[in-house]
Amino acid sequence: MPPSLTVLHQLAVGLECIHKMGLVHRDLKPENVLIWEDPRKGNVLLKWADFGLCKPVNERGSYSMSGVRGTFDWLAPEILNLFYDEELSQSESETTSTVKRGTIQSDVFSEGLVFGYFLLVGRHPFGFRHQIRTHILENEPVNLDNKFAGLPVQHPPTPKTSEVQQPVSLDHCHLP
Repeated sequence: MPPSLTVLHQLAVGLECIHKMGLVHRDLKPENVLIWEDPRKGNVLLKWADFGLCKPVNERGSYSMSGVRGTFDWLAPEILNLFYDEELSQSESETTSTVKRGTIQSDVFSEGLVFGYFLLVGRHPFGFRHQIRTHILENEPVNLDNKFAGLPVQHPPTPKTSEVQQPVSLDHCHLP
């Protein structure tokens, strides 16, 4: 794998492209990261995958929600709250229906969880299995107590002047 900052940068630029294309992914998680290594040069390329839950967003980056979609352990707290609100209203037989709106900010939160998972070498920042959702809702990241203690710090090599990337533009997003 490339250095940590390179991995995080590639995924961040990928999500930026998704959002600039007017889409929200809604299912960012480690299992939806594709990793490809160039067999000749050894360069590693990471990309987001599985756009099955993707939705278009308006100019403000929001979208209408007809229900909660995604993998629960990787959802933002506002989306988890919508799910629990839906369950509560169904159990109370509420008949009034209000249109819920999600935003691309939920993708950014989920991406942060994936970053944490990568930096914590396979540990979810908010704990293990059945405690993750509760800890996300309570904003209690239990695996960050000793922030990366014992993990080797991987700094990317200082790029040569000719390798310095120009500011991000939509050109690299490969719009149709």
